[in-house]
This record gives sequence, C-alpha cells and structure tokens, in this order.
Amino acid sequence: MTSLPRHFIVCLAMFLWPNASLGAPKIRTAPTLQEAIESTLQMHPELQINQGQEELVRAAALMERSRLDGVLSGVVGHSYAISGNSEALVATSGASTALHATEFNVGYSQQLPWGLTLTPGMTVGRTHSLYDGLESTPWNTTDVSVHLRQPLLRGRGRLGTVGQLLAADQAVVAAGLTRTHGTQARVYSTIENYWVFIAASQRVSILFASVQFNEKLTSDMSELVEADLRPRNELVQAKASLSSARAILEQARAIQFASWQALGLDMGLRFQKEEIVSVPERFYPKLSLSSASHLGALESLIKQAMKTRPDLQATHQQVKIQRTLRDAAKRNLAPNLALEAHVGYTGTSEGKGAASYFQSLYANVQGLNGGASVHLDFPAQNRQRRASLAQREAELRMAETTAYDQSRWVRSNVRQAYQQVVSNLVAYRAVLDSVSRQSEAVEAERLKWLEGMSTIIDVVFTQNQLIQARLAQVDAQTSVLLSIARLKYETGALPSEKDEEIDELIEHLSGGVLVNP
Repeated sequence: MTSLPRHFIVCLAMFLWPNASLGAPKIRTAPTLQEAIESTLQMHPELQINQGQEELVRAAALMERSRLDGVLSGVVGHSYAISGNSEALVATSGASTALHATEFNVGYSQQLPWGLTLTPGMTVGRTHSLYDGLESTPWNTTDVSVHLRQPLLRGRGRLGTVGQLLAADQAVVAAGLTRTHGTQARVYSTIENYWVFIAASQRVSILFASVQFNEKLTSDMSELVEADLRPRNELVQAKASLSSARAILEQARAIQFASWQALGLDMGLRFQKEEIVSVPERFYPKLSLSSASHLGALESLIKQAMKTRPDLQATHQQVKIQRTLRDAAKRNLAPNLALEAHVGYTGTSEGKGAASYFQSLYANVQGLNGGASVHLDFPAQNRQRRASLAQREAELRMAETTAYDQSRWVRSNVRQAYQQVVSNLVAYRAVLDSVSRQSEAVEAERLKWLEGMSTIIDVVFTQNQLIQARLAQVDAQTSVLLSIARLKYETGALPSEKDEEIDELIEHLSGGVLVNP
C-alpha cells in the first residue's frame, strides 16, 4: 500500500489544467486530524451562528432582569394662578391676587426579588402670593416619605415577581449546553469526513498501484506474445484488465475529490483557489489490534454519557425552566393580597432665598405621619390564571417526557456504538487474515505463471482478489475509526472549545486506544 508519488500528482495537475501557469492549482498537504478539528472549532460558520443564538438568549435574560431595575424620577415645576377676588372688585379697584407655586420632586422606585416594592420620595415646594403689587413672605414645605408594597400571598410575591427571570437565567444555561452539543456534533462530522477522506485516498493509492501492476503485466505480456511465448488472447485479457483498473481508479479519484470537499466544508475552508491535496502515507492509520478491553466497561460509559452529554443536560434544564414557570403560575392562582404602608414627615419654613427653601427639610418638623392599607384583587372566576396554569403544566409534562425519551435514546446509542466498535474489531481481524492469505496466493500464482503452469487470467484474478481484500481492509479500518468516533460522541467526550486539550483524545480517535505499543 503506497501513497501517490508527487511526480504523478504534478502530471495529473498538468493534464487537468494544461494552460496552467502561476495561477495553477497548488498542491497542499492534507491536514492531520487534530488540525482538521481545530480548524472546525475556529472557522465553521455554524458554530458562530450557534454562539450568536446563545448571545440572543443572554440578551433576553438581561432584558427580563431589567424588570427589577430601580427607577429614579424627578419633577421641577412652577404654577401661576389668579384667585381670591371677584370680577366686580377687580373692575373697581384693579387689585387681584396672583399665586405662585414652585415644586421640586425626586423619587426612586425599586422592586426587590421577593416582591417588596420600595418607593422613597421627597417633595420640596414654595408658595407665595402677589396682591396689588405686594409680595407676601414665601411659605416653604417639605414632604419626605417612604411607600412600601408587599404581597402577602403567592409565596410573598417572590415567584410571581421573578418567575420569568429565573426561567430566563435557566434558559441561558440551556442555551450554553445546546451550543456545546452543537459543537460536538460538528466535530463528530469532521472526524467522520476526515476518515472517509483518508480512506478514499488510501483506495486511490491501492488502485493506482493496481494500474501500475496491470501496466507492467501488459508490457511483459506484449513482449512474451511478440516472442511467441504466450498466446495473443492473454495479451487481450491483460489489456482489458488494465482498462478496467484505470476506470475504477478514475471513479476512486472522483470519490476522493468529493470527500475532500465535504471535509473542507466542515473545516470552514473557503475554497477560493483550486488545489490538489496530497496525503502522505504516514497519515494512513495502521492498527495493530489487541482487544477492546481498553474501551472500558459498557455500564460506566453509559453513566458517563448520562452525566456529560450536553444535549441531555439541556433537556433536563428545560424541565427546570418549565417547572419554575409552572410553580409561578400556581402561585398566581392565589388572590393578589398586598399590604401597602407609608411613613414620613412634613417640615415648614418661611423666607426667601435658597437657604430658606431647603430649611423646611428639618425646620418645624412636628413628628412622623404614616398609614397602612390592605388591597385585594381577585377575579371571581379566575379563568385566565387557571388557563395559564394548565398551559404551564402541559409544557412541563412535555419537557419531562422529552427528557425521559432523550435518556432512553442516549442509553441505546451508547450500547449500539459500543457493540459497533467490538464488531468492527472482529471484522477487521478477519480482513487482515484475508489480506495475508491473498498476498500469499498472488505470489504463488505468479510463480506458477512464470513456470508456465498458469494463465494470465488466473494471475489477474488472484491479483484482483488481493486488491479487493486491501480495499476491504481500508473499509474495515475506517469502520473501526468511525465507530470509535461515534462512541466518543455518544458519551459526550468530543471537544467543544478551541482551547481544550485534545492530544490524548486524538490518539484515541486515531485508534491508539486499540493498538499495541
């Protein structure tokens, strides 16, 4: 099994692009598996879209949290009015009373997570009159108060107040888990396409060697026929075998090209320039199998999957979200009973100027004033809240069923993936034995042909059998590697971040966990 010679790749490029100059397709070396995974994590557009979706959920949670933001308010105003005199008096004396009032108000409102709403405020005002051109002494007042509103039912208002906020925070966690699973799924796709591409390259290498063998066989047969040492019909058979080998090789090249395109898309490549990918022989995995004991116990792998699979964790998080919303809806069935209270004081002062204006904050304060009231709001039939509760309970049941069903699938998929690895190992061992025996058969048939005890048809047949065995080895080897990747994916062990340490994982994905030292 050999890789494609570089001179052959160059010749192929010249054949496909005869007018190529400096803009000819470049020859690049295929990436390693680790490079392919890192490129996917860094460049694949789908992962950037998933990150954007998570950021949208975070923004929605921040917007929901803004409902508890405090609000600072302030008002400055001045009013003017004429009052106190009749029209007859104004007509005879020309005198009237003009009232001037200036008011400054500042307040702050804050709702706390447990439902309590605090509203402290202060109002400072000045009133003075102007009668017949004479200005009275301004009268300054200050009112300082704190208003409180506390729900008495519905869990003291906590769930009714922050139910949506708690659900939004839980949705952020679920979105992160969903993004992680999406990344792992994309990495799994990259690993699959990588081994498919490597297998396609191996098949091209094997079939290219087959073409070379048939070319040499046809050349030797032509010389033997010219020397009347072999019948001409054997030369015809050799040429037919050569044509068939060339046709199969071209089909394999087309598959290799398609597999490289699929891998490049997973890696996030832009494909701006035409290029030919060279796959060094060292990239071809060589598995020297021992046993499947290094895979670990099946039950421990299932437990690992149930604990680490991000998509399964996301479904459980959805259950938490729906349970939070259901509990809030259940609380909202209770009457809206709230206690309102206020406490404050009033100060007064007389005089002009800014000092007198604010002197009422502490002057002539006789004592505190306050009050309390209880408010009840409860619709008689309460249909809307009952319907909301029924909706939330249905959504909770759906989320619980989804999580249960997802758990069943995870357990089943891990069992299937594990059994797939074990079965593929057994099949690969059988294929290795087949390749070894077919190699011996080809050598024996070649010696028989040289001694005149066999025909070219027998040689070509045994050679084709060996080619098929080697291709089967590539397929079996690829099946082992793909099943390992699937087992890692099903147990949630694939990387999801660019900075994760994946060297050891790469060794496992490359079959290192299954090979002898």
